[in-house]
Amino acid sequence: MILLAACGGTDRPEGAVENWLIALNQGKAGEPHTYAPADVTNSVLPNWAQCDPGSLDVIEVGTHAAGKSGEALVPYRIEYTSDLSSCETTEHATAPKEGTAVVRRAEGGWRVTSLQTRSTTGALLVPSEGGEAIGTAPASAWLAALGISVLLMVLVALLIGLTPEPAPLPREQQVPR
Repeated sequence: MILLAACGGTDRPEGAVENWLIALNQGKAGEPHTYAPADVTNSVLPNWAQCDPGSLDVIEVGTHAAGKSGEALVPYRIEYTSDLSSCETTEHATAPKEGTAVVRRAEGGWRVTSLQTRSTTGALLVPSEGGEAIGTAPASAWLAALGISVLLMVLVALLIGLTPEPAPLPREQQVPR
């Protein structure tokens, strides 16, 4: 229970960008306005509220870097599944497919405020371009988790070993006929 509570707070810039793109990819069912203003959302998927789910084939988000005045810069890469005909619009997406989301902390968490183009050879890269994945942990954290799990297994084995064997159930007397 304590570990679940500790892991429950993943309020990070990368999470906001990933959640925004996933909500946007849900089309009519999504709520991307929770994470970004309408003009930013429409630049990625025009008329998104009319789109069928699954308009984005690839959604990839990398580790953020610090921007100016409290902003975070989060690299992303998207690919569209089709010509977006399910969105019932003649508009075309204007957002870069390989870009940087400018994210700012607002009340209630991080929000995407704008999108910029980025170089695929610069410092901000997504994992497929050689950038660090957002869910990585140092080797020391993996070793600590492994050590704790071994200790917990030994503790459980000791508790099971110290538990007395249950007494046998009494048998009913058979009455001769």
